[in-house]
Amino acid sequence: MVMQFRTVKDSLLSLLVASEAGRYQTIGFQRERKGADEVKGNNRLVQLYYSRGSFPRSASSLSGPFQHKPTYQVDLTVSEAATVDLSTLNNESASAADRITALAARAEAAKLADDSLDELFDVVFQVIMDARQRDLDLGIGGVADIYISDFQKDEPDVSGRLVTITAAFIVAVSMEEIVSGETSIAQDQLVSGGSINTFDIETEEAEDETSETQILTEGS
Repeated sequence: MVMQFRTVKDSLLSLLVASEAGRYQTIGFQRERKGADEVKGNNRLVQLYYSRGSFPRSASSLSGPFQHKPTYQVDLTVSEAATVDLSTLNNESASAADRITALAARAEAAKLADDSLDELFDVVFQVIMDARQRDLDLGIGGVADIYISDFQKDEPDVSGRLVTITAAFIVAVSMEEIVSGETSIAQDQLVSGGSINTFDIETEEAEDETSETQILTEGS
């Protein structure tokens, strides 16, 4: 039986994919960092993954169902191209005029990337918080209290001709998890295979008495 937090994650991803409309691309969670060339122009990326979860003991019984408050993190990435190679800023042999041109190009690209990221957050916020999608098509009791919080934007990152900006925010929800009572495979194998070490107390005692009688007889 799949836990509910996994079902909700898949539903959130499906919602994001269905709402792209050419405005961004939804990808699965990847730990490696995406290269700037992969997100330039309108190729804006949205990633969603299960980040952490709490199980308030006071809200659950020992036999379940268990109250689960999972947290999903959404990462946003946008990139804009500059009119010149911004590596000029780190080139000691570059002229003052070249540096001024590169600074202006970086500022312009950073402004475009910043505006693009704000727009992307606006779009994704509207998608997730749309009242028509509050139950994620999971029915009554499937998920509750969807809420977005903790939006944070990072500093612009310069690479070659590109300026990339990333940001992240949290999607918090509530749900119930059911324990299916799954039995350990290893334990089943031990029981069915007869490999558990047991002994018959009465047999062991009888064998001990026989051994003692033989010792006494031989000694006499």
